[in-house]
Amino acid sequence: MTRSRQIWILAVLLLCGATACIRENIDDCETPVTLDFLYFGDGIIDIFPERIRTVDMFVYRENGDLAATVSCSEEDLASDQGVDLRLMPGNYRIVCWGNAWENTHLEAEADEPYLGESSWFDGEDCQGIDPLYFGEKTLTVPRTLKPVRDTVIYTCSHISIQVTMEGFANADNFNAAPATDGHNAPSTAPLITLSHEDLSAWIDFGNTPSEETTDYKPVISNHSEKADSYITLYRVPKFTNETGSQLTIVRNDTGAELYRRSFADIINTLGIDVTSRDEVSIELIIRVWSMDGEVNIDIIGWNSETVFPIL
Repeated sequence: MTRSRQIWILAVLLLCGATACIRENIDDCETPVTLDFLYFGDGIIDIFPERIRTVDMFVYRENGDLAATVSCSEEDLASDQGVDLRLMPGNYRIVCWGNAWENTHLEAEADEPYLGESSWFDGEDCQGIDPLYFGEKTLTVPRTLKPVRDTVIYTCSHISIQVTMEGFANADNFNAAPATDGHNAPSTAPLITLSHEDLSAWIDFGNTPSEETTDYKPVISNHSEKADSYITLYRVPKFTNETGSQLTIVRNDTGAELYRRSFADIINTLGIDVTSRDEVSIELIIRVWSMDGEVNIDIIGWNSETVFPIL
């Protein structure tokens, strides 16, 4: 046997060993595909482990049919920041969602796949979405059965908003009746409801927030350091500095609206840029006080965080 023929046979054996496919017709043989995951925020260093705990992956054929789904747990990603697949030759679009937990409902096989807060699909009040991240990759798996390796780079799909409501736990500040539990005993239930109205209800599998809107009413808690105050933290689908959403505060005893302001007016007045950043966290402090029988409400403090990796 000639040396060239020996080398050719060895190459074939190595290829068959890598693909575990030994046959004359290789049309239905699968090819190993490895995808690595990265997320940079607004920096240049990978911060995927700090931000993304789980991944749900959806593999679509060129005709749009769902070919496979893969779920990566926190433990999976800790040992391997990526995923290994075996795919038939062809063209694929792969969509990944980071942190799509129990609060997220996915419609992966719809004509136009999308996801959103589970409460919205159930017709209930939305409180805020999971801290979602999006990644996608279009790739071709060749008929040569040569292993494929590529990288999915993620982007943020949410905006985090924290609101501290100073003085709102003191009923005297806006002439409200103290909350009771129905037996004339003091209640720990909040005196107010905060709503962020007219925000996108869902996000499609291209990471585009919907034009269909809904209201988000996040859970309000007593502030741990300020006895007369509340605090809430919630996440919503991304919006721009031209958002048509409104921030409102309503009294729970009468339903009367205490506060309403365009969120675009809020962030633009404060100089907060949400459009040019990948991941943004907004912190607002809203205070209520009573003076000469008049209720006053205004934003007295704010902060905006851009997510850069620690170098």
